[in-house]
Amino acid sequence: MVEIKNVQSLLLEAKKLDEAIEVPVGVMVGKSYKKSSDYKGIWNNTQQSLSSIVTDKYQIIQHRDVYSAVANKLMDLNIPISGRLDNGNDYVKADLIFGDNQYNIKDDAKGIKLGIRVINSYNKKTSFRLEMYGYRIICQNGMSFGDKMGVRELTFHTGSEKTYDMIAETTAKFVTDVINSNKKLQDYVSKMMADSTDYQTALSIIEKLITRKKHYDEMKKLLEKKSAPTRWDIYNAVTDYVSHRDISGAVQRRLEKRSQTLLVTPIQTLRTMKIRGGDDE
Repeated sequence: MVEIKNVQSLLLEAKKLDEAIEVPVGVMVGKSYKKSSDYKGIWNNTQQSLSSIVTDKYQIIQHRDVYSAVANKLMDLNIPISGRLDNGNDYVKADLIFGDNQYNIKDDAKGIKLGIRVINSYNKKTSFRLEMYGYRIICQNGMSFGDKMGVRELTFHTGSEKTYDMIAETTAKFVTDVINSNKKLQDYVSKMMADSTDYQTALSIIEKLITRKKHYDEMKKLLEKKSAPTRWDIYNAVTDYVSHRDISGAVQRRLEKRSQTLLVTPIQTLRTMKIRGGDDE
C-alpha cells in the first residue's frame, strides 16, 4: 500500500504501475502448435508473467492510463485529494478522498469525507471501475457505496479501444455525479442514525449478513456497548472490521457489498428479509 498525499503523488505512482501487452496463445496437438484465432493472452510486461487468457474482443486498459487520467482530471477540476493505492500488479485499487470540506457528510461524530474508489485489472478480476467512496473521520473506516448511490461507472474491456481520453471523460462525469449525490448520501446517513433496535435484533441482522463465525464474532464485539444500536452502528461495525482487519481482498469485497445493504434497507425490513449467499472464508 502506498500513501497518496495529493494529485501529484498519484501521478508519480501511476508512472510506476505495470504495463500489459497482448500475446498470441495456442495449444499443442501432438507435436504441432496451433495458434488460437479466437483467444489471446494478456501479458504483464513488467512482471514478465501471463495475467489472463481472453477473447479476441478484449481491450487492455492500461493501469498507467487509468490513474494518470484520473489524477489529471481531478487537477483540472481543482479537487485536492489524499488516500492510498494498493498495487497488486495485475490488480490495482485506489481509495481517494476529496480534501474540500464542503463535500463532507455529517454523522454522529466528526463526519464523513467523500471520495472515489478507482479499480483496474489485467487478470479479469474486475473491469475498470469507479465507485463512490467515503471515509469516516473518527474511526478511519472506509465506506464503499457500490451501486447503491446510483453513481457507479463500469467500463468493460470489450468493444471500442479504451483510450486515455475516454477514461478522462468518464472520470469527469463520475466525479461530478459523486459531488451532486452528497445530499442523497446525507439523507441515507441521517435515516440510519435514527433507525434503532435492541441489541439482540442487531446481532441477528449481522448474523444474516455475515455468515462466517469468525467475522460475526469480531463484529459482535464492536456492538457490545450499544444498548439500543442504530442501523448506523451496525453499518459501522461492518466497515470497521473491513477497514482494520487483515482479510483477503475477496472477503473484503463481499463484506463491503453486504454493508451496502445496510445503507439503504430499514431495520424493519432487515428483520424479515432473506439474504442469499455467504461471506466466504
